[in-house]
Amino acid sequence: KSDPDKRRTDLPKRPQLPPVATGKQAEWLTLADQHRADVDAAWAADDFGRKWIDAMAATSPEGIYPLGVQPDDTLDFQVIRHIAQTRWAYAQLLMHDRRGDEAARVLLPMLRAHYNLQRGATTLLPQMIAVVVLKGTYQRLEMLADAGGLSPSVRSDVAVALREAPSLPSTFRNAFLGEQI
Repeated sequence: KSDPDKRRTDLPKRPQLPPVATGKQAEWLTLADQHRADVDAAWAADDFGRKWIDAMAATSPEGIYPLGVQPDDTLDFQVIRHIAQTRWAYAQLLMHDRRGDEAARVLLPMLRAHYNLQRGATTLLPQMIAVVVLKGTYQRLEMLADAGGLSPSVRSDVAVALREAPSLPSTFRNAFLGEQI
């Protein structure tokens, strides 16, 4: 549960890397590499986040559930952002090392997990969280595509994952109907 008056202090430490800005991708790769030990340690420590994303990616929602009905069923954006940024930073290290296929395999579960969040969530908050995570993941996949070096098999996997995106009309419909409820 998120408490806007308190910052989470129980999250594992990891370097604060800036968002990917257009034209700044090379700087981001260098910065991730400069903090390699911290990024590797954060990735290793984020067992919960890795398992959670993999489970969300593998499990399509069976229906919709309006979060926020019970006091303890809201998503904690700080935790989700931490998990996403840790995964993105690790993918950046793999990109820096020219291990594009592995980087894509780290990013693809993020897409699928947050597509599933969009499909099953019925309020604006989880929809917004999904959009933020998807945008960051798309940016890194774009960097991978621009760098080249993805095998045909992984390029195909990325294309399949991108086609799995939920439709915008259904996403907006769920969000607005959930808010109405």
